[in-house]
This record gives sequence, structure tokens and C-alpha cells, in this order.
Amino acid sequence: GFERSEVGVLDHKVANEELMAYQELVNPQTNVVRYSAPDGGHDDTVIARMLAYHVLGDSVGEPAILDW
Repeated sequence: GFERSEVGVLDHKVANEELMAYQELVNPQTNVVRYSAPDGGHDDTVIARMLAYHVLGDSVGEPAILDW
């Protein structure tokens, strides 16, 4: 959604820090991709935003701002 400019986020320090720290990890032996917060970090707001985006799906006509 971000890459296609379908959604944006408000300036919320904690939520945006979690989003920026969220990472993709690829297991080099199996090529399985895993997404998560770094060790000791949190991803609650990232998951909440993803769930909200998933629920909205294609019903979003204009860009939406998810205000957490």
C-alpha cells in the first residue's frame, strides 16, 4: 500500500518508529522469509496497521490515512 501510495500514516512517534524498525529476514538455507520487529523490539502497531489495511482491501478509493 505504501509503495502504491494507497495509504499514508500520521506523524505518531512510537508507531512510526516501530514501522521503520520492522524488518524482513530471509533464512539462507530455506529462503523462507520472515517479517518481525528486531530482537527486543515491538511490532504491535505495525501489525494493527497491516490488519486495518487488509480489512479495507480494495474498498479504498482515495488514499487513506491510518491514524493510530
